[in-house]
Amino acid sequence: MQGGLRRSGQLFIGIFHSHVVGTAEPSAGDLAGAWMSHLQLVYDVCGRETRLWRVMRRGRRLSAREVPLITERRPLTSRWSRPA
Repeated sequence: MQGGLRRSGQLFIGIFHSHVVGTAEPSAGDLAGAWMSHLQLVYDVCGRETRLWRVMRRGRRLSAREVPLITERRPLTSRWSRPA
């Protein structure tokens, strides 16, 4: 996949996924399928928390280090509002 993206001038930087039950941290399963140095944006549905992680190698294992994430709440504009 990465080779195809590079050839087309695009860059894969990471993935987004949510956890319905659990915290906004990559699980062992998330890390098992992860690519080195890429980002994982994880949303905790119950806790309504979003956290950003970078996949790293520690010895023989993959782990994740949290990356600072600044979020900002903005009111919906007419562009994003639902039609009446």
